[in-house]
Amino acid sequence: MKNKFNCCIKDHNDNIIHNEDYKTLKDISSDLGLTNAMVYDLNSRKRDAKYSKFKYYPKIEINKISIDNIDGE
Repeated sequence: MKNKFNCCIKDHNDNIIHNEDYKTLKDISSDLGLTNAMVYDLNSRKRDAKYSKFKYYPKIEINKISIDNIDGE
C-alpha cells in the first residue's frame, strides 16, 4: 500500500519539525502518540481553540496525497 497522507508539524517559528508520509491516519496517530480522534479532527481541519490559543502550540497539518502523485511515483 502506498502512502496516502502527509503530516507536517511546524513550531511557533514556522520551522518544520516533522514531515512524514503515512499509509493511514491510524499510522499517524501511533507515530505521534495522539488519539485517533485527534488525528481525524486534524485531518478534517477542525481546530480546538482551547489549545491553539497557547503561544507555543505547534501547527499540525495532515494532507491527503493526491492520486496523481501516487500514480506518478
